Amino acid sequence: MSPNHHDQEPTGEHTIMGETPAELELAFVPPQLREAVRSFEDASEAELAAGYLRANGIAAEVGKMMIPGLQYEIALWVRRPDAADARRLLDEADATARSPRAVE
Repeated sequence: MSPNHHDQEPTGEHTIMGETPAELELAFVPPQLREAVRSFEDASEAELAAGYLRANGIAAEVGKMMIPGLQYEIALWVRRPDAADARRLLDEADATARSPRAVE
């Protein structure tokens, strides 16, 4: 517990290692429902993309691809029914990141 745990308002949710059940649910995709929507060379980039999807309500999990010989070995998995939405969100984020922005 944190030193100031008595100062915190109770949320009504129990946490596991600092994460609520809802957060844990968004961090796990059952193997029988998985679809890879992106692959990455860098684990931190994969985790960033997974976090973005989770923030948008899509369960996402990062893991190793099970196909030997692929150039990119880290997969971003989502539930099959969420795959199209996940790809759209990631594509929109990529487009926004590449667009020039005015400096204020």
